Amino acid sequence: MREKHTRWAIALLLVGAGFVTAAEQAAPTTSGAESVAPKSEAQTLLESLPAWLRNMKISGDFRYRHERADDETKTTERDRHRIRARLLVSSKVNEQVDATIGLASGTDESATNTNQELTESFSSKDLWLDLAFINYHPASIEGLNVFAGKIRNLYYNPGNSDLLFDTDVNPEGIAATYRRTLAKDVTLFSTFGGYYVHERSTEVDTSLWGIQGGVTCKVPRAEGVDVTAGAGYFDYGNIEGQLALGSSTTNFRGNRSVGGLYENDFNLLRAFGEVAFKIAGRPCKVFGDLLVNNDADSGDDTGYLVGAGMGKCKDPGSWAFSYNYRDLEADCAVAALSDSTFAGGGTGVRGHKLAIAYQLGKNCTLGANYMIGKRQRAETTDYDVLLAEVNFKF
Repeated sequence: MREKHTRWAIALLLVGAGFVTAAEQAAPTTSGAESVAPKSEAQTLLESLPAWLRNMKISGDFRYRHERADDETKTTERDRHRIRARLLVSSKVNEQVDATIGLASGTDESATNTNQELTESFSSKDLWLDLAFINYHPASIEGLNVFAGKIRNLYYNPGNSDLLFDTDVNPEGIAATYRRTLAKDVTLFSTFGGYYVHERSTEVDTSLWGIQGGVTCKVPRAEGVDVTAGAGYFDYGNIEGQLALGSSTTNFRGNRSVGGLYENDFNLLRAFGEVAFKIAGRPCKVFGDLLVNNDADSGDDTGYLVGAGMGKCKDPGSWAFSYNYRDLEADCAVAALSDSTFAGGGTGVRGHKLAIAYQLGKNCTLGANYMIGKRQRAETTDYDVLLAEVNFKF
C-alpha cells in the first residue's frame, strides 16, 4: 500500500511540474502496424491515477513589494515590505464540471488584502482560503457557465477598474456568465450573481444581487479596433442601519455613518466603456467606469474612473504603461470592498494613478505604481502611495 501511494505521489508531481509531455502521454507508434513503442515509466505512472487526478493543474504566483505611504495627517512617511503568495489547484470533475481551490497570503481575513507585511520578529505568516468553487458548463448550452462557492470576480472591469471591487475581492455565492457571438464582429456577454455578504444568526443577512450586460464590436474598416460597452445594477440588501462591513465593524472607510451604523443604502447603477486599438503595432486602450448610488441620501453618490493604457507585458523586453484618474464620493460604493490602496483605501478619495511594468524574463515582471491622491474624511488631505514590486508566476 505504501509503495502504491508513493507511485501516485511521484506521478502527481510529474503532472504538476509538467514533466509528463504530450508526446509521452500519447502512445507512440512506429510506421509498422504491429510495432508499438514501450510506454515510459512516467506515462505508466500517469495512467495509474484516477482521471480527476490526471486532469489536475497546479499554478500560482509570488510578489515582493516595497510600499511607501505619505499620509499628510501623519508626522512621518511609512515604509514597509510586503509579500503576496497564491497557490491554485484545479481539476476536471467530469466533462461538464470543474473544481478550483485557491490559497493566498494575508494579514487578516480582509476581502481586499492578500498582502503580508514582513514583521513580528520573523514570525510565521497566515495562509487563507481565497477561492473554492465549482464551474458547471453544460454541453447543451454553449457559452453558459454556472459558478458556486467562493468565486472569482466575474464582472467586466474596464481598464482593470477597482471602483466597485478591489482586485483581490472574490465574491461568495452563486453566479452565471453567458457569452454569445451574434455575428462575426459582435459578441454579447452577461453576468448575474447572488452573493452572501454578511450572515447574521438573529437578524436578516446582508446580500448582494448583481447583473451586468455588455457587447464587444469590431469596428468595420478599422483593423484592430474593438469597442466594448455595457451597464450593470448592483443591489445590496439590508445594509442601511447595520455595522460596518469588513474586518472592522467600526471603520466605514469613507462611507457615511450615523451612531456607528451605515447612513445609506447601496443600490448602484454602473456604466462602462473601453476602446482597444493599436499604435505602431502596440496594443492601446482608453476606458471609463461610472458608478451612481440611487439610494444615497447624502448626495455624495457618484464615482468615476477614466484612463488609458499602452503596451502589454508578454515576451522578455516588452512593457506596459497605464494612467487613470478617479473620483469616488463618500457613498458611491461600499467602501469595504473598493480598492484598499489608493489614498489609504475606500471611498471619499480622488486623484491620479500611474503604472509601468517591464517583462524582465519569462514569467517575471518588474512594476511600479505611483498614486497621487486626496482623501476626504473630516477634512481633505493629501495621501500619496508609491509601490515598487517584482512578480513571479509559475
